[in-house]
Amino acid sequence: MVGRASWPNKWGYSWLAIPRTYPCLRCGTGESGTTAWHNSVRSRLYITKADDQTDGCELILQHKKANYGPESDEIRLRWDAGVFVEIAEETGMIGSIKRGNAETVFMSCLDTLTKQGRHVTDSANSPRFAPRQIAHMSGASGYSKKEFKSAMERLFAAEKIVVGTALGSDRHKVKAIIRADQEVVE
Repeated sequence: MVGRASWPNKWGYSWLAIPRTYPCLRCGTGESGTTAWHNSVRSRLYITKADDQTDGCELILQHKKANYGPESDEIRLRWDAGVFVEIAEETGMIGSIKRGNAETVFMSCLDTLTKQGRHVTDSANSPRFAPRQIAHMSGASGYSKKEFKSAMERLFAAEKIVVGTALGSDRHKVKAIIRADQEVVE
């Protein structure tokens, strides 16, 4: 009915659906347990709070379904003066300086954590995930978990850090991120 009215008049319309069950809200797929409404649309967007937000105003708009386009695209948004504004990545010379500084801060915080015996890992599901731990440190210089994750990947690619073995506080070996020039525990 709505489709018939919108086609000749060149109207557009949006449907709003809210996942009704708690497990569906937690899983992050945006589905509500039934596929009827999922299959009745050509495109579906899902908005969630950002995990690494600093001030509580950041959201992520994800493309969960697209019949004729890529899925899993995401746009970072900030609520500002009553409207959503896209948070764009810095490019050019300023972006390059900011990315280089994020790598320097990452390495400095990694050294601090290593000296404290708090070894971090590259596994995103671990509570010892390096970007998460470093983003919560006082020396994080305002960088987010996402920015530290990108810095970590660049440092791995440049072979400045590696996954090695370190001795934990209980003298057992643990898998951890270490500097490439650091001695590996055997």
